[in-house]
Amino acid sequence: MSRGNDAIPSWSGYNYQGKITLLATLIKINELLAKNKDLNQGMYIEIEKNEDFIIYEDDVAKSLYQ
Repeated sequence: MSRGNDAIPSWSGYNYQGKITLLATLIKINELLAKNKDLNQGMYIEIEKNEDFIIYEDDVAKSLYQ
């Protein structure tokens, strides 16, 4: 059975990807807080540019997710 032009599978993928991005970000924040590190040290998340998302620390890519 063909779904035709149904966007639900695509939307579901983006929804799942967003939740994984949020989870990975919260895990990284908790790791840094446990080590008493400053969260304002060039930390950021890049979403949907080259990969699904990339976590940068000190402006260097530390985690790359596809």
